[in-house]
Amino acid sequence: MSDSQPANLPDLLGAVTGGDRLNLDVVQCALGVRPSSVSAGKPFEAILLLQNASDVNVDVTAVVKLPEQDARGKRNRFIVKRERLVVGLRPAEVGFMTLPLSSSPQTAPGSDYRLVMELGVKRM
Repeated sequence: MSDSQPANLPDLLGAVTGGDRLNLDVVQCALGVRPSSVSAGKPFEAILLLQNASDVNVDVTAVVKLPEQDARGKRNRFIVKRERLVVGLRPAEVGFMTLPLSSSPQTAPGSDYRLVMELGVKRM
């Protein structure tokens, strides 16, 4: 390959998420939930894929925000053991975070539930 041609690298984040991703400072992020359909009372997990697109070390902080109430307005139906996680990435490194989650067996079914992840990047 000549120096004038850009590298043709696979889009791993796009392959996992169907193209959805966030560019946050020098970090590329993609969020998924496994399984994609969650049953009340069953555990599930959020998976955050991260790629450091720079030549410096970074720390990525993730804070999960679960729905405050279910579709019937009942509070505290979603459970997370640790709301905040931090991962360090070296230059050009790819990593991931998994956050185990659960819902109460009494959680009302719904299709409008949102899992929100607040992210921060700190260059080291």
